[in-house]
Formats: sequence, C-alpha cells, structure tokens
Amino acid sequence: MSRRAWTIALAVIALPCALAYYEILNFEQRHWWADGPPPSVRANQVAGAGGGSWRDVSVTARDGAVLRAWLFRPDHPNGKVVILMHEFMRTRLQMLAQIPWLMRAGYTCLAPDERGHGSSGGTVVTFGIEERYDVIAWTDWLTRNDPDAKAIYGLGNSLGAAALIQGAVAGAPIKAIVADSTEIDFSMPYAHLAELLHIPQVVARGVGWVIIEPALWNARARYGLNLRESSMIESMREIRVPVLLIQGEADPFIPPLYGGRLLAANPRWSKLWVVPGAHHAKAWQVAGSEYQSRVLEWFGSR
Repeated sequence: MSRRAWTIALAVIALPCALAYYEILNFEQRHWWADGPPPSVRANQVAGAGGGSWRDVSVTARDGAVLRAWLFRPDHPNGKVVILMHEFMRTRLQMLAQIPWLMRAGYTCLAPDERGHGSSGGTVVTFGIEERYDVIAWTDWLTRNDPDAKAIYGLGNSLGAAALIQGAVAGAPIKAIVADSTEIDFSMPYAHLAELLHIPQVVARGVGWVIIEPALWNARARYGLNLRESSMIESMREIRVPVLLIQGEADPFIPPLYGGRLLAANPRWSKLWVVPGAHHAKAWQVAGSEYQSRVLEWFGSR
C-alpha cells in the first residue's frame, strides 16, 4: 500500500476509536437511558398490588430542569413518605418492586426519574453535585403538597443512595435513609479502583489514569463540574441522619470494603449490612423478606 493509502486507513480506524474514547470520557452526558415517559400500565400494576392510587407529579430544579415522578398513595396512609431513587443508567422503573410492600405498610411512595434519566430534564448527570438539591426540591414539594407527609424517608440505589445522603447533608428533612450499593467517592477514584481490582493504589493510578483524569477534566471543562466535590466519605462524616448501608458481597462495581469505609466515616449515624451473594443493587432480590423487614424496621424506629 502507498503512504497515502496507509494514512487513509489509519484515519478510518483512528476516528471511531477517538470518538469511542471521548464517549467513555463523556459518560455523564444524557444518553440512551433517557428513554422518555414510562408506561402508565406499570404504575397501575404497582398501585393495584400495593392497595392504593397514583398520579404524575413534577418539580422544577434550581437550574430549571423539570423533574418528573410517580406518587403512590396507599388506601390507609401512615403519614410517612419514602422517596425511592434509582441508580445510574436506570429509571424510576427500577424501584417499582419496592413500592407495593411499602404501600401495604402504609407508606406513600415517591418514585422520580433522576435528572438526565427517563422523562426528567437535565442533559448531564452530576453524580450528586446537583442531585442533592433535586432531593431538597422533592422534599420541599412533599412538605407543601402532601398533607400526609409528616415524615420523609429515603431508599436509594447507588447514584440514588448518594443523592439522598448528600441531600440530607445539604438540608433535606429526611428522617432516615437506606442506601444500597452507594456510589463511589469521586475524590479518591484510584483508591476505589485499587479496592475493586485488588491491586496496589500506585498500580491502579497507572492503569486508570488514561480514563479517569481526562474524564474528570472533561466534566470540568465542558460542563463546569468538579466531580471531586462529590465525596461520599466526607458526606458520611457530616450526616446526622441514620443511614443503613447495604452492600452486596458479590457486587462487581462496589467492593464490600468500600461499604466498610463509609461506615467507619460515621459509625454513630450508620450501620452496615453486607448481603452474601448479592450483586450491585440486588440485595432486595437475594434477601427477600429479610430485606423488607430490615427496611421497615429502620424506618419504623425513627
């Protein structure tokens, strides 16, 4: 092949590789998980199973993004509301399995699509930087609009768990939180990678630098987001709300050791439950009735 042909061939290969690399760096941007309004038939099924009714609700976030949710009200409310927050790249549909048994216990349930997901607005997922204020917006809405919202609780998976914890630290009036597979601490990404891969941190830095540092730089340069501000360890140190930390022993993304570090940051206000055999945000499937009883006990005692 001629030099020109080699140059063209390399360009054809390099361009999609470069685009794919940038897409990896730009993972916090809204993508395919923004799949529009969820089917109302699912809400009908949940309300029927829980014994109650539902309706669409929305709030406007402080940056103008319109956030949307389903509000489920049991036939016999106990005056308590649970906000259920899903993980990254999911929608409110992920949390629907938890709602019927909460409703049967008397809890009103709010299931939002988080910013950048589902039918909610927002073009960027900020991993707690803005999501904490979205939690405050929802608690403010509940306080103003739901006469039965005498106490508000939070149940979250991964990103949703982090949003609830950081929201409580920022002032959301949440009585207690159940945090399943809590999101990583972006202020120490190499420590997390080292724990995940069971390698020394210096090796993790060498392996992960090519993705982690450009991704953090891209978030700051393009979106004005300093993701290192989203520190879950620091949030746990500051929180003064009881947090039940749930960690799956078989989680491929969040190692059990990380749950232990969250607990150690504030053992007075938190408790850790490691579920054998559970993958990421799947403790409810593995533990079944024990999961439900632990959550209800955690909320009911506060």
